[in-house]
Amino acid sequence: MKDSKKIKVTVKTITPIWTGDAWGDNSDIRSSSLMGSLRFWFEVVCYFSGITTEEDYENGKLKAELKEKLSNKNLQNLFIENGANFEGIDKTLAEMKITLPARVFGCTGWKSWVRIKKIEPIGDHCFGNRLNLPKKICLLRRDQSIKIDNDCPNSSNDNWSVWYFKKTYFSGKFTVTFEIEDKIIKPIFYPLLTFMEKYGFWGGGWNIGHGRLRIKKVEEKENNTWQERNDWRKEKFELSTLFKDKITKHEDKKFCDFIQNASDFSELENKTKRVLYKLENQITEKDFSGIIKELIRTKAMGRKNHKDNIRNDELRHRLFGTTKYPPRKEELPQGTKIIPWIYEENNQLKGGFISIAGILNLRR
Repeated sequence: MKDSKKIKVTVKTITPIWTGDAWGDNSDIRSSSLMGSLRFWFEVVCYFSGITTEEDYENGKLKAELKEKLSNKNLQNLFIENGANFEGIDKTLAEMKITLPARVFGCTGWKSWVRIKKIEPIGDHCFGNRLNLPKKICLLRRDQSIKIDNDCPNSSNDNWSVWYFKKTYFSGKFTVTFEIEDKIIKPIFYPLLTFMEKYGFWGGGWNIGHGRLRIKKVEEKENNTWQERNDWRKEKFELSTLFKDKITKHEDKKFCDFIQNASDFSELENKTKRVLYKLENQITEKDFSGIIKELIRTKAMGRKNHKDNIRNDELRHRLFGTTKYPPRKEELPQGTKIIPWIYEENNQLKGGFISIAGILNLRR
C-alpha cells in the first residue's frame, strides 16, 4: 500500500487465545484468525450502529463479491475516472455497492486496507496448557452440578452437557505488526482496537471464554523508528469525515450508543433490537479455570430456563449454540450468540456475558 503505516500492537492474554487447526493444535498464532476476528467485530459494529443493514446480508453472510460486479461495470474506467488514490478507490468501491466492512477488510476481488506483516511471541509465554485447564467440563442438566475429566459420565449420557477445552493454546504476550492505510488508522483502526479490548474476542473458542486480550502498547513506525502512541484509545468511530457516500455524523457513535447493559440474564436473549448487550460484574474469581466454570454454569441455567419458558428448540440453538446439525442440510451448526465475557478490573478477573443476539435478524 502506497500511503500506509506500520503499527505494532503489544498484547497480553487475559484469557488464553486459540488460533489452532482442525485437529485442535495451536503451535503458533495465525494471522488469518486474528484478521477474521477484527473483521467480524467490525461487521458487528457496523450493523449495530446502522452502517450496514439486513439488505447488505444474504443468509447471514455479508454480500461482498466484487468479481460478480465486474461484468456490469467497467472497473478500469471507474478507477481512471475516480483516481487511484485512497479516496478514488474507495469511491469506486462504494459505487459498486461494496459495503464498508468489505472495503476496509477486503472481499473477493479486493485486498484489505489492513494487513498483518508479523506476529511475534515475546517474554514469558507458552504454547500448551500452562493454566492446567481440564480436557472437558460436564454439567448435570437437572441441577447444574459440575464434574471434570475422568469424573464425567459416559459420553452417551443425555442427562449431562459437555464443554471441551482446547488441548493447546497461547498464554502470555505477543506483538502484531500491521500495515495499514494511513487514512483509516485514527477513524477506524484505533477505535476498533479500543472496542476489541473492551468487548471483542480474538481467535476461536469464544464459547469457553478464550480470546480476551489486554493491549499493553501501540507503536507507529516513523522514519524507521518505533514511536509509542498514547492517544490510540478512542471510544468513537469517526467515519463521516472519511466515507462521505453513506456515513453521516449521526452514525459516528460512541460505543455506548449501541451497547446496552443487561439487567439480568434473560435480557441477553433479546433478538429484536440491533443492540450489543453486556451483563457484567456477575462473577469474580482468582483464575481463568474458576471463572469459566461459573460462567458455563450460569449460561446452562439460562439455556434451561429458556427451554422451560419458550420451548423453541430452533431459537434456543441459535441463541445458545449447538453442535447438532439441524434437519435441513443447507443449514450449519449454530454458534453461540451469548458469549462468556472475562475482563480485568482492579487486577482481578471478572466475568459476565456479551450478547450479539441482535444479529439473528440477519438469518431468516
